[in-house]
Amino acid sequence: MEVSAEAPVEVQATRLLLSLRRTSDPYEVYDRLRGLGPVLLVPALNSVVLCGYDVCRHVLRSAEFRVPDAAWRDQHIPGWRRSTAMEAYGTSLLNTNPPEHQAGRERFAPHLTRSVIDRLTTTVRELADDCVRGFAATLARYGVADAVPLLTVPLPARVLCALLGLPDRDAETVAGMMLRHQVVGELFPTQEGLAGADRVTGELATYFRRLREGTDPKAQPVWTQLTEVECLLLLQAGFSTTFALLSTALCELLKDDGALAADLTARPELIPDTVEGWLRYRPPAAVVSRITNRDAVLSGVSVPADTHLLVLIAAANRDPDGPGNLSFGLGAHYCLGAQLARMEAVALIQAILPHAVNWRLQSSSAVFVGHTMPQVRALDVTMKHPPSAGASDHTVDGPTAD
Repeated sequence: MEVSAEAPVEVQATRLLLSLRRTSDPYEVYDRLRGLGPVLLVPALNSVVLCGYDVCRHVLRSAEFRVPDAAWRDQHIPGWRRSTAMEAYGTSLLNTNPPEHQAGRERFAPHLTRSVIDRLTTTVRELADDCVRGFAATLARYGVADAVPLLTVPLPARVLCALLGLPDRDAETVAGMMLRHQVVGELFPTQEGLAGADRVTGELATYFRRLREGTDPKAQPVWTQLTEVECLLLLQAGFSTTFALLSTALCELLKDDGALAADLTARPELIPDTVEGWLRYRPPAAVVSRITNRDAVLSGVSVPADTHLLVLIAAANRDPDGPGNLSFGLGAHYCLGAQLARMEAVALIQAILPHAVNWRLQSSSAVFVGHTMPQVRALDVTMKHPPSAGASDHTVDGPTAD
């Protein structure tokens, strides 16, 4: 979207935010938003937009700001409960404040401790290797393949199934549901998208009912220790951000004719720091919301109490004056699954590197969708040295958000 620099700042900011619905590079848009100033008043969206690192860090850490919980939504978003999916999201752990929030975290924390995640290390590596082997075989057979349904979608879904004790064979079903449900976290969800998310809540209830019928009650896998709504939250939060991170990793790894892949093959000890760089400069969770508890002054701008704030993590992380990474949040809402997401990204890179020398991205295949979590929905990979003549292009079915 072309945005004139001569337009008022609030108009430029509104148009740039709306352009994020579909763009080839959302992070360039966030850079432009940050260039407009650290704090932007955007009346058209009934919000104040925060772009600077210092102000975003302050708001994420401070108890002077809260998340938009159900009470706030009841007052400011008429009819939001008509969507069962939105109601489940709006009343979930992601959208509760202390003291309820701490009690909710205690329900999940035992299943996401460092020791629990460490025990998953071998499983995550094996799953990454298996996904890459399957993708490599398809690519070798057809010469072109979409890495999203074959690689960056199934890996986080299979890891979550392992974490919760769900059958690995159900990972595709789980991924399909999460792709349709994640619209609830978007800034501007469509009615069609919400209707699809509502259907997922019913499908998930049916899924767990059937699973319960065939599960030995003595086994007590993790999913039996949580409610269905809690399982949905864990699946959604764990899938969406990691899927976005893995897609970014693959894009970055294979662009520029695989120069980065060659560097990491020579120096694999740089892989963890490389993941941190992607998390900072291309964060999977680009936007979060907060509400002012009382009148505040943010970077010199007066903001009334009960104002909706859009905290643009993707802009703040790219602030040259910012020393750190806000991608997993700060304070009470720091992401419980941060360690697992990092582990999956490292495992995927390690599994891909032996193949990357012969892989490349098909020109202009990556298109990002979404404001809150920019995600690549198609990522065509080809071979630098294609298979023998006679192989044909192939479209591989997989979970989609349609």
